[in-house]
Amino acid sequence: MDRFVPLSLGDSHRGFPVLATAPASGRAFDGSLDQLYDTVIGAEVADAPGYKLGRKIALSHGAGGPGGIEHADKPFTVVGILKRTGTPVDRTVHVSREAMEAIHLDWVGGAPMPGVAIPAAMARKFDLSPGQVTAARVGLKSRAAVFGVRRFVVIHVILAT
Repeated sequence: MDRFVPLSLGDSHRGFPVLATAPASGRAFDGSLDQLYDTVIGAEVADAPGYKLGRKIALSHGAGGPGGIEHADKPFTVVGILKRTGTPVDRTVHVSREAMEAIHLDWVGGAPMPGVAIPAAMARKFDLSPGQVTAARVGLKSRAAVFGVRRFVVIHVILAT
């Protein structure tokens, strides 16, 4: 494999999907605990409510919408706004995988744990190494390598079940 990019999905912000991924270079978000709650948003996400750099936003568990549960106790700061690309990236909120782990520390089975509330600053004291990914983008050096990777994935899925 030439490149492997892990992706975690599932949360949202005002109907826009949240994509957690590996650290990026630059000021986007670097996966460090100092910038744990930084986010980079797509152009459409910024346009809808007129978000600017420095704005605090709360992510919602699941697809969001009316009745959705917000992670309001762990707000994110908009540190980057991506230029319009005409792709789904325009409608995406980007966070680090460690941040995705942090906002779910006091959740179990898709809901907040009763009587448990881990403050945003305290989350940094936990091991935030991501335990799973929802999806991954894999870049290969040759087209023929697709068959080997496919065989590898199928065998591992069969062994895991």
